[in-house]
Amino acid sequence: MINCNGKKAAYIDDNKLMLNIIKSKLEKFGFKIDVGESVADLYKLMEHNQYDILILDDMMPEVSGTDAMQKLKSDGYNKPIVVLTGNDSFEDRRRYLKYGFDEYIAKPPKDEELDRVFNVFF
Repeated sequence: MINCNGKKAAYIDDNKLMLNIIKSKLEKFGFKIDVGESVADLYKLMEHNQYDILILDDMMPEVSGTDAMQKLKSDGYNKPIVVLTGNDSFEDRRRYLKYGFDEYIAKPPKDEELDRVFNVFF
């Protein structure tokens, strides 16, 4: 398992149970993790924090993870943005990468998949 000690991550998901599960998994990798339940929460967190990686659910009320990622990238954000979604077909993966996400993880994520993705960036 890759060691991400000293790295900061933000995870945004409107599902509170998933927030707790993923937060716990990311802490095992050594991340200092902030969580939020909406894209509005993400923007508030980003006002006061610098993150090494953003992990976004896609299907959220008000603003989707895809829309948030595309806005951040168009504004010049250049750190990795990963989608973590229940849409888990091969076509879904291709579509999310085509949209501009740096990586894709299907829910519920296995530790091996998280390790693979974090090895890409760290």
